Amino acid sequence: MSLEAFNTFDEFSESAASGRFAGQGISTSNFLLGPMAELVIFLNPLHPRKNPIQIRYDCEQGELFSRCLSSTKSIYCSAASMGILRLDPVEIEADLLATNSFILSLRQLLGQALMPSAAAQTLSGVAGELIDNIAVHAGRPKLSFAAFNIRRGDAWITVADAGHGVVGGYAMDRNLPQPEDAQEALQWAVIEHRSRFSDSKRGLGYRRALSALRSLDASMRVRSDSAGLETRGGVNLDDWLLREQVYLGGFVVSVHVSW
Repeated sequence: MSLEAFNTFDEFSESAASGRFAGQGISTSNFLLGPMAELVIFLNPLHPRKNPIQIRYDCEQGELFSRCLSSTKSIYCSAASMGILRLDPVEIEADLLATNSFILSLRQLLGQALMPSAAAQTLSGVAGELIDNIAVHAGRPKLSFAAFNIRRGDAWITVADAGHGVVGGYAMDRNLPQPEDAQEALQWAVIEHRSRFSDSKRGLGYRRALSALRSLDASMRVRSDSAGLETRGGVNLDDWLLREQVYLGGFVVSVHVSW
């Protein structure tokens, strides 16, 4: 499954961009966690649209999303093997209590699903780093969240925000070189670890994520602005699929692992 799970969302987003879903609704029962995160950011229920497309949260995972994202403050919601962290749209820094509850639950449930402890620790660290990145790179997004869905031998982890996107992140400092487009910006940020800061310790989230991918049967997808980037655990540029896609206003990182 893994990256093929995004095909339904890609087809939907292309149709929606051409106006074919105007005034209609879309069911969350059609999507696994990673694609669902992209769906929520793509449609952004907090952003007014001329012809809004309603998200129907008509599955267990969708219902948890709806309940958690309706909060106006940082909150951690969980049900069975799923967890969603809604980040506060006002406070820049992540709420430590809610974030720590999310990461601790993630680590514990990965262990209960028989993931090796070292891998569970690595993925939990990746999630924490990516959550922290929202405060640094996204601006003040009204909509941002992290989520996981774990089954024995299989897990989805995603971190998403409706901030100013990967191009906007580099544009925050015009004194630095600027990418030509979203595809180059994603390549800089994810593959080359080119931070918009001079601090060499930046960019650790993606380094850790890629380290985890190399050691597991894992896939990773990053979507921002008009670009998408996918890998099944590769370390070289040739191992990645980088392509132009329908505009998505924000940044979504999804990791799928099997063991």
